Amino acid sequence: MKAGGRAESLERQFTRDVLRCFVVHCPEELKIPDQLDWDRLIHVVLHYNLGPIFAYVLNSDSVPAGLRNSWNEWRMRCLVSNIRSLKTACKLFSTLEKAGISAVGLRGLTLSHFSYPDPGLRPMRDIDILIAPSDRHRIVDLMKSQGFIPAQILRTQFVYHIDGTIFEVHWSLLNIKRYRSAVDSEAFVKSRRKMPTPEGSVYCLSKEKELLGLVAHAFVHHELDRILQLVDIALYMVRPDIDWKYITSWCRRTRMTNIFLFTLTFVNFFFNLHLERRLEVFGQSLPQGTSKTFEAYMVKLFDRDTIFHYLRRKRNLFFVAEQPIVKLKQALRLIAPDEVSDLLQLIAKGDVSRIGRCENGKKVVELEAPGT
Repeated sequence: MKAGGRAESLERQFTRDVLRCFVVHCPEELKIPDQLDWDRLIHVVLHYNLGPIFAYVLNSDSVPAGLRNSWNEWRMRCLVSNIRSLKTACKLFSTLEKAGISAVGLRGLTLSHFSYPDPGLRPMRDIDILIAPSDRHRIVDLMKSQGFIPAQILRTQFVYHIDGTIFEVHWSLLNIKRYRSAVDSEAFVKSRRKMPTPEGSVYCLSKEKELLGLVAHAFVHHELDRILQLVDIALYMVRPDIDWKYITSWCRRTRMTNIFLFTLTFVNFFFNLHLERRLEVFGQSLPQGTSKTFEAYMVKLFDRDTIFHYLRRKRNLFFVAEQPIVKLKQALRLIAPDEVSDLLQLIAKGDVSRIGRCENGKKVVELEAPGT
């Protein structure tokens, strides 16, 4: 497959094929190309925390035995970690409920136990919990009474370390100033559902609000630079029980239609889901040249970033911003110190390796996998 007229590497296409099979539950075994560069593929899998998914999809003798064992061990470690974190999360929810503080789990906690085939397939660095903004002061006193003080106090969240698990307690679904006020976090908390687990009960968002939260977080906070977050979104996109009219109505009301249409169309393209008819519910199309913008995001994920692709992605931030004030804030954001530093680094190096590369079988660049 191509994006923006550029031919894909074998490893890039194969990664997408594996993930597509995972999302749509391919009944047939995926054929591994003979010329696949395993070193390059391994770098992608390591960087984006995809080992458990690859173990699930590629459980065949075509995978080198050592690599297959490594991926399976990774999956088991993830399973143990997620079950341990679930136990702690259930205790925390119980404590909050007794104190009259409503809370709801976000992203990894919900996905690993209720959306993925088993909890060992969705690595997560921490557990995100959303509370109503009005409860943010009460929760500090409550946690202090339980012997916990925040390890960090950030813009719209408290970070706690509880029994070996990091909990990020948010009182705003989005902390980016440009979009923070667009989302009614209290309404998200009120939509929660009580979900039983073998370790106790947790609280999750409604399926529509979970999808809204996944898309908003992946684009606004991370600009679609984490493949596992794209997998999360795709798993909800293929669900037959999503109320898409509610999704589009919410997008129009919050002036976030362009963000959602672009992100969902990109995810549809990335995994080749053939959901174009489903996305027609938005009642509008993306502008011409979007395939080149898709390629700019793909290059950042798989290849070495360039000034050309960097500028395309930044230009897209202005397209998705539907209000003049948001466009203005976006322009001011581009001259923030960290943004300027990234740009200067890109100019100085000529390109920036995102996932690392191999030359003559030796690793040239190795970057730490991002948190998920």
